[in-house]
Amino acid sequence: MKIAVISDVHGNLVALNKALEVIEAIKPTEIWFLGDCFGYFPEGIECYDILTKTCLVFLKGNHEAMLLDELEYSKASGDVYRLEGIKQVIDPVKLNSISSLPESYESSRYGKNYFFAAHGSPQDLLKGYIYPDEDLGLWKPGQSELSNDVISSTVLIANTHRPFISKFDWGTLVNVGSIGLPRDKGNSGSFALIDVTETGISHEIIRFEIPILEIIDTYERLVHESVVATLMR
Repeated sequence: MKIAVISDVHGNLVALNKALEVIEAIKPTEIWFLGDCFGYFPEGIECYDILTKTCLVFLKGNHEAMLLDELEYSKASGDVYRLEGIKQVIDPVKLNSISSLPESYESSRYGKNYFFAAHGSPQDLLKGYIYPDEDLGLWKPGQSELSNDVISSTVLIANTHRPFISKFDWGTLVNVGSIGLPRDKGNSGSFALIDVTETGISHEIIRFEIPILEIIDTYERLVHESVVATLMR
C-alpha cells in the first residue's frame, strides 16, 4: 500500500489542487494530512472542505490552534497569518469540527510497521521544529505499546516547510515539507510517499512545481508581502 502524507497547505488552494493532481497520478491507498490548513493564504475554508473529504488522517496544526484561539500570536504575526478574516466568516459548526481534530496519530495496523505522526514534533505536537541535523533527543517511538513484533518505525512531522528524511537506530524520521508555502525552494512543493509492501517499507520525498505566477496573480493583493517573497526564493 502507498500512503501520501501532506502538510502545511495554508489556504493556498491553487497549490493544493496542483498537489492533488500529482498525488492522484500516483494512486495512493491513503492520504494523510499533518495540519496547517489555514494561515497566510485566504482559502483555508475551501482547502479544509477538500481535505476532510480526501484524507484518512487529518491532524491539527499550530495554525488551526491559533484559529481556535488555543494559541496566542502577536499583532505583527497576525498581519502575516491573516487568520482574523477567517474567524469572521467560518461556520461555527465547522470551527467546532476543527477543535476536535487530534494533535497526533499513531498506529501499527500496517503490518509490522509502526507510525507516529504530528504537525510539530513528538515532544511538542503543535509547535515543535525539527531540522535535518537534529535527532529526537531522549524520545523513542512507543511501538511496544501497540505491537510486540514491530520491524520498522516511522515518525512523520512537518511545520518547518523544509522536507527531509533521516535514518536513526530506532527507525526513520520524515519531514514532509509544505504544499502551500515551501521555505527552501519557493516554487517546489513537497509531500512524502510511504510504500509498505510484504517485504519492507520505503520513504520518499516527492517534489512538484507549484504554479507561482498563478498563485501570485490570484493572491498577491490578499497576502502579506513576506509570503510573496518566500514564494520567489
